[in-house]
Amino acid sequence: MRIDALRTVLYEPGPWNDQRPFKYDLKNDPSGTKIFANKLLPNYLRSRLGNCVSMPALFLALGQRMGLDAHLSTAPEHTFVKIRREDGSYTNHECTSNAGEKRDASYVKEFEIVQAAMDQGTYLVPLSPKRALIQMSGTLAEHYYRTENLPMLHALADLLLQKDPRYVYPMLAKRSAYGLELNLRYRRKYKRFEDVPASEMGPLKELLRTLQQWDENVRALGWRPLSASFEQSYNRITKEAREQR
Repeated sequence: MRIDALRTVLYEPGPWNDQRPFKYDLKNDPSGTKIFANKLLPNYLRSRLGNCVSMPALFLALGQRMGLDAHLSTAPEHTFVKIRREDGSYTNHECTSNAGEKRDASYVKEFEIVQAAMDQGTYLVPLSPKRALIQMSGTLAEHYYRTENLPMLHALADLLLQKDPRYVYPMLAKRSAYGLELNLRYRRKYKRFEDVPASEMGPLKELLRTLQQWDENVRALGWRPLSASFEQSYNRITKEAREQR
């Protein structure tokens, strides 16, 4: 099968990859949050160490070149690949685990996906090419947020919303932009709400209302922040995997 051949070429050591298979970066930056470049495809191709952004991107690109009906798909803060079978059904391929198959129910349980998100197709659906590009742009949005580039974050979010105003990821980018604006304009300058000058209270309240509205928008689509227990479980699993290698 083409899928098996692709798995072998990418994840099994051999002369086809100079004995350097592509692996999940368990040691340095498993979630790809420490260094912006770690989520980018050129870095993955060079280092052969990836994460849930770069790994499915390469698997998708090669799979499509091989003629597979492959699509990106998402869970909260996670990306994987769906491949359409001839009968119209889809299989999920978890690229951080050698593109092995994984059931929707497993993603629902592991990533704490609520029923509202399933009902509205927020997660676990095959993405159109446009939504796949928007999803990939989330890496740039994260970079602007971490580097506190507020103008570029707002501009990127606005552009993505123009392309698809009903998709959760542009909404999350806009929510992040207003959250960053709140941090930069108020939270770092004033220790308490009462310390804000009267002349700035009106803009502050308007910013809070706007931020709340965007939060309600994404929650209406079934988005929820991942819980502390999820983070603890993820850290435990990656630690155990590192120790087994």
